[in-house]
Amino acid sequence: MLGENNPCWRGGMPKCKDCKKELPFRYRTRCNNCYRKFNKGENNPNWLGDKVDYFGLHVWLPKVLGRPTTCEECGRTGLKGHQIHWANRSGNYLRNVLDWIRLCAKCHKLYDKTYNVKRHSRFFIEKNYA
Repeated sequence: MLGENNPCWRGGMPKCKDCKKELPFRYRTRCNNCYRKFNKGENNPNWLGDKVDYFGLHVWLPKVLGRPTTCEECGRTGLKGHQIHWANRSGNYLRNVLDWIRLCAKCHKLYDKTYNVKRHSRFFIEKNYA
């Protein structure tokens, strides 16, 4: 006996929650395309929110704000790679797009000196002494 006439019939393969496409395996709930779309940002099980570390935050920044090419302080343009940085205004390394400015390496160094910003202070103090 095949198909619906079989006593072990379970109704066929499951369908994707989002696009209703038939899935190749029983244990899945979404197809690959829908899973990739759904599993980004806050929906990802590895999402840390505001508890992200220094390095994770610097991976997040270019994804959200893009790669800077112009310094907001001196106005130099066409900068790439290590010539330009996303600089943190508050020194608290928040996951807030308004807390970041584009500065060339020279202006970033002056900015940190002027406002007495200790590099990565919150993260290294919390991890090493807390």
